[in-house]
Amino acid sequence: MAKKYEAVGSGIEEMATAQNYETTTVKDVLGQSRTRATKGGKVITVTPLAINRDFEFAKFVDLAIERQFELSDLEKEFLFVKMYKKVGETEETAKPVAWIQKGVVVPTDWAMGNQELQAGVEVNMIKEPTFGTIDFDAIGEKFIAETSIPTSDMIFYEEGDASRSDFVMYYIYETA
Repeated sequence: MAKKYEAVGSGIEEMATAQNYETTTVKDVLGQSRTRATKGGKVITVTPLAINRDFEFAKFVDLAIERQFELSDLEKEFLFVKMYKKVGETEETAKPVAWIQKGVVVPTDWAMGNQELQAGVEVNMIKEPTFGTIDFDAIGEKFIAETSIPTSDMIFYEEGDASRSDFVMYYIYETA
């Protein structure tokens, strides 16, 4: 089985990511307040998602709605890539920062739209991400997991402001 990566975004109008940090403010015995933040569950809203045969992610969502999938049947892996941020020994050899994380795909709406059949989904990220880099031109495995956190001299940013299209979510599926 070969892993394939399909960019999620064609025809998608909204793909916001809610970080959902949990914050608590406490007062110590001296009357000083401080706020603590801990990470919560990350949720990615994908809407509208046109149901068609050209996208594996759309076909999965259609099947999940039809068959009323639940629990582990809704768990899928996703690859996230920051094209504007690269890691490597030199800027010339650096590859885009990426991570793979499992998400639970939860259909939220169905049969939306007046013309084409559309659905809405939320992808609730679970498990810890595996960080690394991606090389889409590589033969074989394209994602290389990092063995240690990169130091600041190994991180290279593109010039200028990053665009929304420079941060891409990919649906991972396998083919024979």
